[in-house]
Amino acid sequence: MPNPNNVIRAGRRGCVAGLLLAALCASPASADCQPDGDDPNLIVCTDVDDDGFVAADGVDDLEVEVRPDAVVRNDAGNPDPTPAIGINDGSTALVEEGGRIEV
Repeated sequence: MPNPNNVIRAGRRGCVAGLLLAALCASPASADCQPDGDDPNLIVCTDVDDDGFVAADGVDDLEVEVRPDAVVRNDAGNPDPTPAIGINDGSTALVEEGGRIEV
């Protein structure tokens, strides 16, 4: 016969794990400025992206699209004035109607 104390501890762990999982699942969707699956040079921004998108040095020829109802800003608490969208040579940024870049 199982020790009742072990059963209670296991039950509590299961409840805590279940609550943690529920909290993670209920959290708001993270905002994205991510490469498009079909075109790695296309960066698509959706929802609200608080930490913006800055291309790494030497990454050129990107197209960044801010989709309708998307907001891209640098609100990450950086003390330096980092741009909401930073792109390099040969790159473009397109803000579709209803999308915004906040500085």
